Amino acid sequence: MADPVSSDHSILSSTPVLLSGDTVDLVKRCGTVISRFWRAASVIERRSARGSLPPWISGLVRRGVVADDAQIHVFQADFRLIDTAPQLSLTGWQLRCDGMESAASLQQTASDSGANLIGDPAGLNEALHTSRISRWAADAPLLLENPIWLALLCAAPLQNVWSRELRASNLAFLRKLLPMSWAVDPSPLPHQAVIPRMGVRSFAEVTDANRSDLVLRPFLKTASGPSEVIRSQVTNSAWASAMDGALAEFETAPWLLQERPAFTIAPPGNQVLGLGTGEPQLRAYYFEQDGQVSTGGIVARFQGNDEGETGVKLSLLAPCGVASDF
Repeated sequence: MADPVSSDHSILSSTPVLLSGDTVDLVKRCGTVISRFWRAASVIERRSARGSLPPWISGLVRRGVVADDAQIHVFQADFRLIDTAPQLSLTGWQLRCDGMESAASLQQTASDSGANLIGDPAGLNEALHTSRISRWAADAPLLLENPIWLALLCAAPLQNVWSRELRASNLAFLRKLLPMSWAVDPSPLPHQAVIPRMGVRSFAEVTDANRSDLVLRPFLKTASGPSEVIRSQVTNSAWASAMDGALAEFETAPWLLQERPAFTIAPPGNQVLGLGTGEPQLRAYYFEQDGQVSTGGIVARFQGNDEGETGVKLSLLAPCGVASDF
């Protein structure tokens, strides 16, 4: 295999990270189900805008949106490997693909070296070059990329709606992989009501993570603001400040609050190439043609323990293959 090479604060390695067959099957199925979810979400939003579903649905998901979505061609999904069944947590997805050039390069290099990878390097390269997503402005919030959809997918009052538009089996599949999610809404709750699974009456009271870790995610990532705030990694005052900021932005760009299951140390049978343990994350790239969704490739990312000359912790990026001994 080629030696790892540095890229920003990441080390690119063509040595594959091996995943279990069950994990790979889950990731591949996600592509098809996410595509169906987006179509169901579009139907639900249109019905809400017309008044055949509660209008607050459309009003919520369109806050901060400046561009409607076009036809789906290429998209990505992000996962964390976790300790509990099904050993995979789906943290989000988007139509615009980050790091796709590095993924295509890793896939091609590893494939040329004889590695048996997940996906088709040629297909990933083709998807990279033919995608129509590039016509969207990099910072244009898209309707179907609004993370608040994840909170709506978890909302108890909408389960029958999702089951009808998405199909019960697809809904159950996504709910199994998605951590519990909430829209950070400052609206007062009815008397004696509490936030589901939180047991508190307002998000300002969510100040500890005794039950599980939590993460705050903004609708739109900006260069000046955080991409996410993880409860276990910040002080109480920093968490309270981030929550206050999220509540203040509800009317313009709602934030998402998610549970964050404990991560597993590493995929079975793998070592993290000199970066210590670190948290394993997966990013899958999918492309859709003639109604069929294919997995172009899966890239593993490990946050390392060692800091480089810049004082920033290095991470490892590597393509993924299927372990033969599972």
